Amino acid sequence: MELIKELDDFCENKDAFKAKLKTYDKIKCCKYANHVNNRKSFFHNVISSVPSYKNNLDFHINEKCTLKKFGATFPNVTCKEHNMIEIESDALNITNPREQLTELQENQLSGTNPDDSFNNSPTKIAFTSVSTILGACISGLYLYKV
Repeated sequence: MELIKELDDFCENKDAFKAKLKTYDKIKCCKYANHVNNRKSFFHNVISSVPSYKNNLDFHINEKCTLKKFGATFPNVTCKEHNMIEIESDALNITNPREQLTELQENQLSGTNPDDSFNNSPTKIAFTSVSTILGACISGLYLYKV
């Protein structure tokens, strides 16, 4: 029952992504491709472990959302510069959907800004904390000896 919900949720999210992609945006396309590949891999593993799920009528929500037509439900998505290509294939697509992004688009997708990455990094926080404590210890040791 949980897997049927997973499939239904995936199809709803897929439809929402497609609606957003009516006006093409490469970053949204890459998020969509990543989402489809993750869910495709998940359901591929489920079907590999329990092959009877593929023909189970419970996993047939509609023609575009079914495990019987795996390629139609989980197409291989390729994001080009100005458009998106979906290929219906049962094979797993192992390519990284982010490989075609520029560095700026990658940073926008991950939510990081390279200009202030050190200012908010755990490395800076650790460095500041350790140097403060070390300074206090050295000062205390110096005052103890004097």
